[in-house]
Amino acid sequence: MTKISNRHLEVDKIGLRKLAYRRGAGWVFTELLQNALDENVNHVRIDVGTTPGLSLVKLRVEDDSPHGFRKLSDAFTFFAESCKKNVPDKRGRFNLGEKLVLAICESAVISTTTGTIEFAADGTRMEFR
Repeated sequence: MTKISNRHLEVDKIGLRKLAYRRGAGWVFTELLQNALDENVNHVRIDVGTTPGLSLVKLRVEDDSPHGFRKLSDAFTFFAESCKKNVPDKRGRFNLGEKLVLAICESAVISTTTGTIEFAADGTRMEFR
């Protein structure tokens, strides 16, 4: 018998990506915008651009939330307890949306008041606090 890891579950990023694509392309913008608006921000900026020579889109969302991600691990942890769980007028109660966004990303960076996390194309991540 070989012990493989200390976790019982794994996520297939390709399968998650397929699930995300079923929602259509526009949901990415609405998901990230709604996450910002759930924080009662005054300012949200969304920039979209192409990547020269590649068939990729560069997306940047910036807001003025004083809290950012309260727990940086919420960016990659499925179904963790959410501070929005018992607030019926907030959409992010299931802690799922940004994971679907990350599933369709080649790479990503989340920079927030609690730190920065980089998701590399090779599947690794690095956290900076």
